[in-house]
Order: sequence, then structure tokens, then C-alpha cells
Amino acid sequence: MEWLAKHDYLGSEFDFIASDATGNVAYFSSAGFGPIPRQAAEAGERMYDLCEEVEELAKVSQAEELSSDSNTGEWVSAAERGFFAYDWCYERARYELVAKPRAPIRVVDLGTHQSLREFVGQCRMDIEFKSAAVVEV
Repeated sequence: MEWLAKHDYLGSEFDFIASDATGNVAYFSSAGFGPIPRQAAEAGERMYDLCEEVEELAKVSQAEELSSDSNTGEWVSAAERGFFAYDWCYERARYELVAKPRAPIRVVDLGTHQSLREFVGQCRMDIEFKSAAVVEV
């Protein structure tokens, strides 16, 4: 996967989704400063719609919150929908796992959500979210 440190969304919150080597899915928040995959940059404004579609999915899991930060609602919500949820940590220059689903979903579980399925199938990372507390870029 190619990461872009310079992109059109620097300075504004830009979230994206991806899949891993085993088909699990994750939700990432760039915090306005984090690098994003080339596929997310190319999707551009469409990425906002895809992330909104994630928020509209049914809750399928309990979330395990891994951060002591009191403002983790966005990541907990993604985890309740079966997505591993990462936030950009500016100080350590990496994405850190904030919340994880107890019952993760996979790309194939996105069923009728064709646009989500297609995008995460194309935006694939060669790691396993289940064992990745951080995503180095």
C-alpha cells in the first residue's frame, strides 16, 4: 500500500476505511495530519460518503475501548459495527488502535453494501488488524 503524507485533506479531518490480509475491516481517522492511502486520496469526497455509510451499518458487536481518552465515541461506534478503529497519533507518527470489535466483520460480511465492499477490497493492508495495536506508515 502506498501512503501519501502530502494530500489535499491535510488540516481537515479525513477518515478512511481499509481491509487487512485476512479480510477484516478497519476505520481510520487521520486527525487532519496523518498520511492516507493513495486509494483514499483518489476516492476524495466519496470517502466521506463511505464513512457515513459505515456509521449507518447495524451494530453487530460490543466494542472494547483501548484508549483512556474520554472522547472516543466515533471509534467505539465503528467498533460496534465490526470495524477495528484507529486514530492518528501525531506525537508518535502512527495510527493507534482506539477501539476494537469483540466480533469483527470481514469484507464478505458487508453483504449488500457494494460500495463499501468494493472500496475496502481495493484498499488492503498487508497486516492483520487483530494483532496490530499500531499501524506504522
